[in-house]
Amino acid sequence: MKKDITSQPIPLRVLGYEEDGEWLAHCLETDLVGTGSDFEEALAALRELTEMQLSFALSRGQLSLFHRPAPTWVIETYSRAVDEALEQLGSKPRKLSTRRVSTFNLPRNPGSAKFALANA
Repeated sequence: MKKDITSQPIPLRVLGYEEDGEWLAHCLETDLVGTGSDFEEALAALRELTEMQLSFALSRGQLSLFHRPAPTWVIETYSRAVDEALEQLGSKPRKLSTRRVSTFNLPRNPGSAKFALANA
């Protein structure tokens, strides 16, 4: 039996980094960037921005407005940050890096009323 791919979560990879005293959460699949005073705040801003951008792209019938890979330097930096995190597994905790990696799933219901209002 075939699985319906649209029912499966689609993870989006995120590189978090500090720049000029502000945290940025940069999505590798969409090149969208959320900002905040810490990584968690930047990631929350990125999630909201992602939902609004997806809703907008779907309303226009142009997914190319949503799926735009990040520049090569972001993807390479993400890869190095993952390598560093893996190297630290099982070792004594070190000072927190100024880079973080994370993922979140593509929103399932980008056309909800909350996001429809943002595009009105």
